[in-house]
Amino acid sequence: SSQHRLSARLPAPAKNPRALMSRNFLCLAVPMLLSGLIEHFIPPSFFRDLSLDPTEEDWIGGDEGFRWLQGGGWAWLNVKRVLLSFVIVASGFLTAFNIRLSYRAGELWRLVMLLALLSAALLGTTATIHERYELQLRQYMLWAAFIPFTTHDNHISAACQGVLLGLSIRGLVVYGAQPLWTIVEPAQF
Repeated sequence: SSQHRLSARLPAPAKNPRALMSRNFLCLAVPMLLSGLIEHFIPPSFFRDLSLDPTEEDWIGGDEGFRWLQGGGWAWLNVKRVLLSFVIVASGFLTAFNIRLSYRAGELWRLVMLLALLSAALLGTTATIHERYELQLRQYMLWAAFIPFTTHDNHISAACQGVLLGLSIRGLVVYGAQPLWTIVEPAQF
């Protein structure tokens, strides 16, 4: 029956208050709050000129073998670059983990088709009205597009949902719920 298939996809209810607190509070609410308030924990100067690539100041010798600057070895590897590398690797791991769970649950095809259908509708509408309007994808929409891939009944997926939800809400709060399409101003000659 379709009701049984639907209930099989829904998360199981918590068996006790401890399980409810660990999944709903620690794994969903705390990551949501932390990701939504990220700018209050990290000063804006932290992200200024942040890059994984060593700059010209990090190298001497140019094409002559890339001799490292002061201290030899990994002098360019500072805290910002290590943190950014960790975030990129952790995000990739968590994305792969949730996609693997979706595949094992038989849901990956449905989720990819849903995303493709929504993208086709968005692009079709944009192609139809492109003379007067242009598409402006918003940050909160991009984060929210990945939330369906995290609908699994485990703590890691709940934490991923919390982070994505927090980033989406943060984008809405900071930039507002702006329209998808903005009017293109005609050229003034």
